[in-house]
Amino acid sequence: MKNSFWGFIWQSFLEIYAVPTTFLGIIISVLAWIISSKTQVSLALVITIAVFTLIILITLFHAAYKAFRYTKKLESELEQLKETNENLINEVNKWRIPKILRVQKDQDQGLILCLLESSELFAVKIRISFYYTDEDGFERFIGVGFIENIQSDGKMQAVMNQPFSTYQTILDRLTNNDNTVLERTIIRPGTPKNSNQL
Repeated sequence: MKNSFWGFIWQSFLEIYAVPTTFLGIIISVLAWIISSKTQVSLALVITIAVFTLIILITLFHAAYKAFRYTKKLESELEQLKETNENLINEVNKWRIPKILRVQKDQDQGLILCLLESSELFAVKIRISFYYTDEDGFERFIGVGFIENIQSDGKMQAVMNQPFSTYQTILDRLTNNDNTVLERTIIRPGTPKNSNQL
């Protein structure tokens, strides 16, 4: 009942103690009608209408005030939920695998340099593995490297110092910043045990 409009109005009606006021108004109206039954406009009718009108107005004002307070409370709770949600998203993003933003090739040393998003999973000098997911959904182990630097903005510089020549076509597309290859290449902390033999 409280969840409907009329239920809300009825609740407001009860909260302003209008029921006893209504009975009191009826009693006063009956007494006034008995006392002044000779007037053209019944005083009892006037008092009854006035009392009921007053009760209705007070009820509506009370309901409006409650609705206003409830709306403010909901807005406050919504802001808190948004802030909590944003904090949770930021916390999750800290621990997700970072995407490759840009790639450069060091022609002199044959290294592939990658600029990564920030992530709490990585630290400077840790070993990392590079994987490419092909069109059929299979991950291909395409190289190993390490985190060279974490910049002041949180982005990381990764170096692939052991690219596997078996996947030279993919590696060439990666160094040319091919968007498809950038999106399909992921970097994980650590390297498989047999990575030195590949």
